[in-house]
Amino acid sequence: MRRMLTGAALVATLAFAPAFAAPIDQTIAKEIFDIPHMDEIGRGNRVNYSFERKVSLPDHPNPGYTDQIYVDVTKVEADGKRNVALQVFSGARAKHLWEETGMTGNPLLGWYLDNCLNQFRAVAGGDRDFLKNTFKIAIREKAKREDIKATWNGKEVDAMRVTIAPFADSRDKKKMQGYENAKFTLVFSPSVPGYFLELSSHFEPTSARMPIIDEKITLSGVAEQK
Repeated sequence: MRRMLTGAALVATLAFAPAFAAPIDQTIAKEIFDIPHMDEIGRGNRVNYSFERKVSLPDHPNPGYTDQIYVDVTKVEADGKRNVALQVFSGARAKHLWEETGMTGNPLLGWYLDNCLNQFRAVAGGDRDFLKNTFKIAIREKAKREDIKATWNGKEVDAMRVTIAPFADSRDKKKMQGYENAKFTLVFSPSVPGYFLELSSHFEPTSARMPIIDEKITLSGVAEQK
């Protein structure tokens, strides 16, 4: 099933991204959101990502699995903006194919942030608006940034790693089922297609009775679509 969204509709539908719609002055937030992520991706190209979920308890109702995510560029406008399509997962897990016009950013980022929030609520509960606002503030004020070297396509590239633990200092952390120390990590570089090398989430509870859950999205390649 295909859905065509125009303007800012995709960002709004992804539910998390509106929290970042206001002007952002902080350097880390600018490096994540204000860069034209898709500048190196031409028309007809697909950026492929691998997705992996790991759960420490084998009988967990939502166990681990691997799957694929891809972003297609279907058109490049004269001003450099792109029409893109985002497909998350395959087979029975496949989400609706999202299509958007006039994009400069990578739609994978919006899905990742929304999924972070969904997965945190699944293990810790909580009000969505409160958690979203807490996450937004943490990116702007508490995120930790490191300059690192990463490997892409057999070559070493300059990259940045941003780590966020948005709920560790929350006034409501005692209500979060031991998952208040959840960490979310973004690794990105202007030298790689689509900008993002790795997007991950780590949910490690304070109680040994609860599962450790890891999710990771990794850039796996770019291919021309026939």
